[in-house]
Formats: sequence, C-alpha cells, structure tokens
Amino acid sequence: MVKKASRLRKLKCHCKEPLKLKLNALQLETLSVNGKILNFTLPATLTKLTLSDVLLPQSELSNIGRLPNLVVLKLEHRAFQQDKWEIEDEEFLNLKVLKLRSLKITTWNASDESLPNLEHLLIENCFNLQEIPSMVGDILTLKMVETKRCGESLEKSVKDIQEVQEGYGNAELKVLIYPLHIKNCNTGLTEIEDCD
Repeated sequence: MVKKASRLRKLKCHCKEPLKLKLNALQLETLSVNGKILNFTLPATLTKLTLSDVLLPQSELSNIGRLPNLVVLKLEHRAFQQDKWEIEDEEFLNLKVLKLRSLKITTWNASDESLPNLEHLLIENCFNLQEIPSMVGDILTLKMVETKRCGESLEKSVKDIQEVQEGYGNAELKVLIYPLHIKNCNTGLTEIEDCD
C-alpha cells in the first residue's frame, strides 16, 4: 500500500470530519481538499493546490506560500479563517495562477517580494474584498487579471493596476471584468468599460 501511495500524483480529499493530513512523504503534484483541516504537511513536489472550506489559519497559508514548486493555487469558499490575508516576503515565489473564489476576506496585503512570477489572477464572488494589493501592479510577468461578480472598489483597483502596467509598457495585459450586475450586459463581459 505504501509503495503504491508513493507513486500517487493526484489526490482529492473530501473531509466530513476535521482532519490532520500528513502528505509530505508523498510525491503529489496536484491536491484538492474540501473540508476542515486541523493542520497538514504538504510535499515540496506540489504544483497545484485547491482548498475549499478548509478554514486554515494565517500560519498555514504562510507554510503553503513557501512550497517551492507551487504554480497554481485556488482558494475557494471558506479557505481560511480570518477576513484579512497577509502574504509575507518571499512567499509564493513560483506561483503563476491565483484564483480567489467566494471568500469573505475584506483585506489582502502582500509584500513587494511576494508573487514575483504571477501571470493570471482571478477573483470571483469576493464581495467584501476592497482592493488588490498595489504591488500586483509591479509584477512584470502579469498577463491577465479577471474579476467576476465583485464590488466596484475592487474593479477600480484592477483598473489602477492596468494603468500601472501600461506605464511599465505592458500593453498586453488583459483585464476582464464581469460586473456584479452581469445580467444587464449584452456580452456578459467587459474589458474595462462598464455595462449600461
């Protein structure tokens, strides 16, 4: 059994009861966890991680941020306990895709030394989040920022980031805003223009 588990590359966990996960001995590349986790240890080989309803404390998020090979992170529903997310220096150094979906966070701060390789940022149904950290505007690898059904202040923050990126000469940055009131739009999609 242990020999087979050591070859496991993808794992999905749906936890009905709070659980401690010790996965650091595995060679996992993709992990999806749904349900409350008391604590866990993750393998350094992890490249894709999806967390939903896990209610992690800030300290666990910082541990995730130090995973050396993490490229895709999806935080959904009640992925963490607090309403504020702090990304410290040198966290998420190789992350390229970050998706925040249906989180209750109001504040998101990130140090200038974090997320240096981010390419795609998607924020969906985060109604309370007021803005994206301004340092995101300084990320030279940024290719796309999407918001879906978020508040106006967050949409303004995205537009500000686009202006900063254009100032750096990144006219290729694609900004997609799906407004909160999407049913009023003919296309359902707007690139910076507001729907009437």
